[in-house]
Parts: sequence; C-alpha cells; structure tokens
Amino acid sequence: MKTVERICFLFVALAVLSCNRDDSPPKTKIVLLKKVEVDYPGSSLADYSLAITYRDDQTIHTVTRTLANNSQFQFTCDYENGRLAMLTVETPVGSVRTVKFGYTPQGVLASLEEQLDGSTTAYEINYNANENRYSTVNKSWFFDPDNNFEGYYFMSVGVHTFQYTNAKGIGQLDRYIPLLIYETLSGLGFTQDFNNLSPHQLTESSFEELGIVSGEIIEYRYENTLDGEGNLGATQVYVNDQPQVFFTRTYEYEVKFQ
Repeated sequence: MKTVERICFLFVALAVLSCNRDDSPPKTKIVLLKKVEVDYPGSSLADYSLAITYRDDQTIHTVTRTLANNSQFQFTCDYENGRLAMLTVETPVGSVRTVKFGYTPQGVLASLEEQLDGSTTAYEINYNANENRYSTVNKSWFFDPDNNFEGYYFMSVGVHTFQYTNAKGIGQLDRYIPLLIYETLSGLGFTQDFNNLSPHQLTESSFEELGIVSGEIIEYRYENTLDGEGNLGATQVYVNDQPQVFFTRTYEYEVKFQ
C-alpha cells in the first residue's frame, strides 16, 4: 500500500511542477547590437569598428571605437531615472570630455553642457512636439512620428535629409536621441553607424552645402542586407552616381531572453 501511495504522490508532484512551468510567463527575446565594422574599400586606413557593452537593463554602458591603427576612443554612458544623464569621452591621447544632458519634468531633452579642457559650452534645446523637432540657435533636428531621424539643418553649413523603408532596422536605441543630437552638433558621430538609431532601414540621404559653396549636393544610397535572423546585417553606401561602394557597415548582435 505504501508503494502505491508513493507512486500517487510522485504523479501529483510531477503534475504540479508541470503546471507551474506552463504558468510561467514567456520570456521576451531582446536583440542587442554588439559590434559594427566599417570598411572603406578605397582606403583601409579609414576603417574602424565599434564594440558596444550593455548594462543589465539593456541600456548602453560603453561604446569603444577602434581605429585602423588600433587607437581607441571610449564612450561611457551614465543614467538617472532611466534617462541618459552624462556621456564621458576618453580619447587615445588621454583627454576627457563630458557631456551632461538636462530634461524637462516630462522627460524631454532641454539642455546640453559640454566640458572639455577646462572650458564649458552650454546649449539650450527647444522641443516642438507638434513637429517632433528639436532646435538650438541656428540648428534644428527633425524626426518623424516613429522617431526616425529625418534630418538636420545648420544655418550657413548644410541640410541633411534621410529616407527610410518600413523594413526592420536596429531596435533598442530610440532612447539615445539626445546622443544623436549631441554628436551631430559636435561632429563625433558614431550614432550614424547605429543606422541613425532607426528601427527601420535607411535607404537614401541627401546633403546640401549652404553658405560659401551653396548649392553643392551629395546624394547617398544605402543598400541593406539581412542576416539569418532577419536583422539588419550589412549596409553598403554609395555616393552620387558612383558604381563603386564608398564604404560598408557590417552589424553583429547579441540575443538575450528575459
């Protein structure tokens, strides 16, 4: 009898464990961009790569930019209340710049403060919610309703516009719009290698020179391919009507479940 009771107990226990496993919520698949290789067929000395590390909450911790000569720039991101609060940039020669991001109570970017070599430069950022546009003195950044980067306008410098398809681009990066604005403003520019932070694929862009050489236009065409998982795998960039590839970006990812 005891043997029968033990067998019944085991069946009940296994049934309970099975129900507990079935009741557990399904895990969410998260695809994180981990590496970008940028290759210039016409000049290997211009090649570089980006390596990205993340914190446990999938926010970017560091981005390491390694140049063809193996020198490195290190970008470190810090956060407050889930928002990007500060960027620290360490250069190969040891200099350090910091950028602090200020926000409105609603969480909208309102200011940038850059400290470099003992000097501080501050920028007030204005936001137009109806047009999804950010601006500072003589400069504006435009985004569509999905927060795709549509372009920027710098008075007496140039205007750069971007076009996208609805095809899959790179996710998990839309919170870094403040970083894109700063980098476009200061010319550091690695967010452009993150597909301009867009969840869709970039297909074309056009840059028009303003000021002294007003009227010169450079057209860029982006041909994208997907990897075996359906993620953006590589982008070949062409300039104007040139048949040869100007440069290629290749993307690698890390997949997590939570």
